[in-house]
Amino acid sequence: MIEHNVYFEGKVQSLGFNSDRGEATVGVCEPGTYTVPTDTEEHLTFLSGRGRVKLPDQDWKTINVGDTIVAPAGVEVIWEVAPGADACYFCLFR
Repeated sequence: MIEHNVYFEGKVQSLGFNSDRGEATVGVCEPGTYTVPTDTEEHLTFLSGRGRVKLPDQDWKTINVGDTIVAPAGVEVIWEVAPGADACYFCLFR
């Protein structure tokens, strides 16, 4: 079953589904900065847009189209979507 998720007053939205690799979402983020807690390990791949990510105890990392970030379970991740265009992502939960 497809599930529509809305976060940050509608600035981040995703569709959750059961992919052939497990539970996943495809989402869109407006430009801005978002702090997101992780319940499980998340493998997030940018499909369009530009941004950067801050994982605990690491420096900011620039994200380009095609890059995948692995966020461990039980942490807060800071995502920053660059101005000028929305960003689209695919997230696989492990």
